[in-house]
Amino acid sequence: MVLVSANPYGAFVLDIRGNLLFSISFDEPNYKSQLIDSLHPMSPEKVITDSQRIVDALADHFKVDLDLGNEILKSWRLSRLSHLKNEYHLQIDETDYKQKVRDYAIALSRISVRQHAEGRDTLIAQAIHAIDELQKSFTLLGGRLYEIYALHFPELTSRIQNPATLARIILKHSNRESFSAETLSTFGISAEYVQYIVQHKDESLGANFSVSDLAIIEALAKSVYDLYQNKMQLEKWIETVMNEVAPNLTAVAGANVGARLIAHVGNLKSLAFLSSGKVQTLGAEKALYKALRFKGKTPKHGIIFQIPEVGTMPFWLRGKMARAFASKIVIAARLDVYGGSYLGPEMREKLKEKANLLRKQFPNPPKEASKPNKQSSKKNRSKRRKK
Repeated sequence: MVLVSANPYGAFVLDIRGNLLFSISFDEPNYKSQLIDSLHPMSPEKVITDSQRIVDALADHFKVDLDLGNEILKSWRLSRLSHLKNEYHLQIDETDYKQKVRDYAIALSRISVRQHAEGRDTLIAQAIHAIDELQKSFTLLGGRLYEIYALHFPELTSRIQNPATLARIILKHSNRESFSAETLSTFGISAEYVQYIVQHKDESLGANFSVSDLAIIEALAKSVYDLYQNKMQLEKWIETVMNEVAPNLTAVAGANVGARLIAHVGNLKSLAFLSSGKVQTLGAEKALYKALRFKGKTPKHGIIFQIPEVGTMPFWLRGKMARAFASKIVIAARLDVYGGSYLGPEMREKLKEKANLLRKQFPNPPKEASKPNKQSSKKNRSKRRKK
């Protein structure tokens, strides 16, 4: 076993007693190959170091452990300046040494920040937040589009439920007089609704708008439809990237739920380190803390409620299904982080079988699992207010 202590100038290779064997400067372009060639004749069973830089350089050739608590390496770190003067015979003072250490630390920090920014899971988290913002804007502007166009053709807005479809119709024919059964049928509207809209276009209760008024409405409709398109493109992109970054997690939880779990904790590695109980309630922290404060029932699920097998389960079985999915999600995330096998589809099939089995075993709710009525919940709220 040998020890390797790194410093901004180079690496000290020591024996188990802390005696210097040899040193290599980092200023040399091929310092990695020199270090490997120098260690090979020694055939060390293990290399212990205090630098991730040394771990990266030797990991493919030796068994390397990163140990910042080693006493010998710690003593060398505390007396680096004296070792640099004695071993390298460098004519430097303490101020120059501190500046060198500062520059080296800044360079390492820049590398770490760049690696974090290059992480695809971090990009997924930001894309999920962007989708949420786009959905908010789409909902608000879509509602405003309904209100404005209802002044011109209320019979159409009462029959169209999707703001994106309404925006497409307005962009095609903003004036109600230009509507026809042929054009309306291309938007996926049922024949009954198409007939109703065409019949009422001439005797509509709406006002007659000028060309300039309709142009403003068309501009608003274009904004609404562009928001919808951007959101759909982001969702497709997230599905593609999730299959690349976390294929097991995507297979178990789905691209949308998996991306939201990653966004909630920050990155995929943080998700893999969580317990299944924590994953089960991610997204329901407010309800959890409220239940703990007032000694109420804790939530059974958070973000994973959006998984079909969890959301469609009867209320008395959702907790069991949520726990099962949470445990598999943690396993899938760890497989993706550490490069494990692709077992996601197999785990998802087992979860589906478990869902069917639970439905057969517990077709009816137990007596103690009946939903609380509104009166009891009102009484509990009034008691908390009095306290």
